[in-house]
Amino acid sequence: MQNFDVCFVCLSLKPGGGNRVIFELSERMAKKSYKCRFLSLTSNSNQNFSKVANLNSDQILCFLKSDSKIAIILNLLLTFLYLIFNKNKYKMIVINNPLIAPIFGLLNFDNLYYYIQADDYRIFDDRFLIKNGFLLWLYKQTTEKVTYKIYGDRYLFNSRFSFDKYKDLSGNNISNPHFILPGIDLSIFSPFQRNDITLKVDELKPITVSTILRKHPWKGSQDFLNAVTTICDQGYGGKFNFVAITNEDVSSLSLPQQVKLLHPDNDQELSLNLNQSDIFVVTSWWEGFGLPGLEAMACGCAIITTKNGGCNEYAKAELNCLMYDPKDVESLVNLIIKLEENHALRKKISECAITTSLNHSWDFSASKLLQLVEAQDNNF
Repeated sequence: MQNFDVCFVCLSLKPGGGNRVIFELSERMAKKSYKCRFLSLTSNSNQNFSKVANLNSDQILCFLKSDSKIAIILNLLLTFLYLIFNKNKYKMIVINNPLIAPIFGLLNFDNLYYYIQADDYRIFDDRFLIKNGFLLWLYKQTTEKVTYKIYGDRYLFNSRFSFDKYKDLSGNNISNPHFILPGIDLSIFSPFQRNDITLKVDELKPITVSTILRKHPWKGSQDFLNAVTTICDQGYGGKFNFVAITNEDVSSLSLPQQVKLLHPDNDQELSLNLNQSDIFVVTSWWEGFGLPGLEAMACGCAIITTKNGGCNEYAKAELNCLMYDPKDVESLVNLIIKLEENHALRKKISECAITTSLNHSWDFSASKLLQLVEAQDNNF
């Protein structure tokens, strides 16, 4: 069996912020002749947003091709044993999920890292995935006393926000933390498809306001939908087209009839949707980083975002975005109307957003990970 430079251990290969980041990193590393492998505890995948389609079969390893609970448990055991006997085939092993991080941390290999991409302690507080109160308590105790202790200083962080949350909970102030910030594929997410990049005033053209719709409550999607209802009730509905972009089943949410639902099949279609939007809204109550907001910036959207923590890596209030407090629907309504009425402000934010996006590339992100990989050479 061939050796690989990096092994990413995942709960699944489904699309999502955490998985998307490691697939993008893998793609950039491959261009520099580094090899990555993905160990997944489930066999599910998505051939579009997760970029699984760019990987060959040897790069993906899942022992039992089933997503049943028994198969997942057996895959967990088999993957754990596999790493014990094959750790030297990888210069670096990266755990990519908070649910499995405490288990694999028990391996305590020198080349084993945990990539923290969120506030792990609070990530399940909305009770969407972990509904049982005792299980949630057990998870949080494990995160505080095991996950955030067992890796020593072998942690990677996707933002200063994620690091600060880790530091506050663990009490461990790593002197030289490793930051692997997400980036943008600027060959896909750019304003090249936008016909009115100068945002010329057209009183007859409704303003298109879009968001990414997610079913997890802490993503705040219902706040956007409530804002749409309020705007329409106040008589402003005719000034806007409202668009919700998703690749999830969001039937549990209450969509106003004024919201058009879009299901892009890949990043190219997502970029096209963003290019056709004037305003993009980020509604998350908190974010580890918040990649969709940055991708919307790259496409020339004027951004309205919550003060969610992770977006501080790229969002600067009143310069390249407008900000409001999470869950404050009234403020969101006022900011949407403000940008519709103030064309000069919308243009300024859009132009600054595009400039900001140019400083966030996946190549730079991958270079930070490669520095750690190369540091492992002496032990490989």
